[in-house]
Amino acid sequence: MKRSMLVLVMVCLIGSFAALGAQESNPVYGGILKVGILQEILNIDPHVATGFASFRVIEQIYEGLVGFDAGMNLKPILSESWTISPDGTEYVFHLREGVKFHNGRVLTAEDVKYTYERVLNPDTASPQASHLKAISEITVLSPTAIKITLDEPSASFLSTLALIRIVPEDFPTLVQDPKTETLGTGPFMLKEFGIDFVALEKNNAYWGTDSNGRQLPYLDEVVIQVIPDPTTLMAAIRAGEVDLALGLDAIMVEILNSAQDLNIIAVPELTYGLMGLNNSREPFTDTRVRQAISLAIDRQEIVDIVYFGEATVGGPLPPSVGEWNPLPASELPNYKQNIAKARQLLVEAGYPDGFSFKLVPVPTVPECVKMAQVIQEQLKDVNIAVEIESADFSTFLNQWRNSDFDAFVSLNGGSTDPDIHLYRHLHSSGGTNQFKYSDHVTDLLLEAGQLATEPSIRRDIYAALQRRLAKQVPFIFTSYANLYAVERNEVKGFVLLSNRTNLLRETWVQN
Repeated sequence: MKRSMLVLVMVCLIGSFAALGAQESNPVYGGILKVGILQEILNIDPHVATGFASFRVIEQIYEGLVGFDAGMNLKPILSESWTISPDGTEYVFHLREGVKFHNGRVLTAEDVKYTYERVLNPDTASPQASHLKAISEITVLSPTAIKITLDEPSASFLSTLALIRIVPEDFPTLVQDPKTETLGTGPFMLKEFGIDFVALEKNNAYWGTDSNGRQLPYLDEVVIQVIPDPTTLMAAIRAGEVDLALGLDAIMVEILNSAQDLNIIAVPELTYGLMGLNNSREPFTDTRVRQAISLAIDRQEIVDIVYFGEATVGGPLPPSVGEWNPLPASELPNYKQNIAKARQLLVEAGYPDGFSFKLVPVPTVPECVKMAQVIQEQLKDVNIAVEIESADFSTFLNQWRNSDFDAFVSLNGGSTDPDIHLYRHLHSSGGTNQFKYSDHVTDLLLEAGQLATEPSIRRDIYAALQRRLAKQVPFIFTSYANLYAVERNEVKGFVLLSNRTNLLRETWVQN
């Protein structure tokens, strides 16, 4: 199975990249695309939501000043161009003219200013706030030009703006509940927010066109259906009840590969699997305990059992982002399983007979549930008893937001930029540092990585940071897998990015 799956991934990667270079020449307008996902959609506020399922909706409705193309390169979206001062502290963006929000009002620089201030406002409680912390001033130069001044240069600032979706300055007045109501500029508008689905409809006034100047989007409607059982989702894509399935793992994709009417898309994923630890709770307050857990875990066994070998043992940086020198596990301390050393560290920390803790896997990701079970078995070898606790997705999110856990198993969204990939989770002031991890050296390295603009210097900084994190073990990095989507043959033009973004504005359905 492993060999056949590897061939499958290689074929799919070649096929998907070829498709990106040669889009269908005669797209058909109209039709409904039915998308099946596993995870419940609880919140579609573009500045507050954290669940992957939420962003499957948000990315169709809202847009940023910049975004990523199919090759994960930055490109202008709501901005047409920008300039950066020689010292790297002033950015002037020129907005695309004629862009309209879904209520018909034209986008202006005031909307951009309001958006960033909303994210930075502590009352919003946005996990994205740490992305914008370098901003010292936002100045509206004209209705279509805005200047953003930084306290100091930030090497990742442009990339972070791709994560911040623009809303109108009168957002609080027009949108009573951003969790279930929307107002963006994107190719689709919210039609209905249901209990187990979200319906989107075409934005007929959308600014975007394809490479031949044809109006986008092609589809009339997108329906995103929550099908929490993987087997049921597999049956739905086979039967044509959904046209596109997201979130299936490698073994499910292998099973579906035999169907002649389905197409498998695979890309190397930036998102990584992890076991989160609450660094503010005993016994995880002791670095030796965290190191012992890291040494007791066999990451390769997790890859083999959970991902059927179709993943890579994961360190702090994605293996696929070679330009930033991701260190292999063999060069990282506390990564190779060593039961004797783990037991010794537990004795030194005052736990000669081990201890117990509760582990909550995110319930909507099958790999996370499997990973929790593997970790439970592995930690028995060092007398650590793991109680796996089940929770529905809503409860899991609440526990995560409030750091109300001993430990959890989940996925963290990744990025091609190491600052975005790590800072928000690991800086003591990071917007998603639910692990309550605080380490002065880590903070200094993360801050230095933001300031350095010379690539070689940044690589050295992040090499040191990777080693520091492997020593401190704020949480357990486990693996980077392939990301899959399964589409019916009638679906054309769908693009899956390695950061889990799904681009539907040029997707169409062949009759």
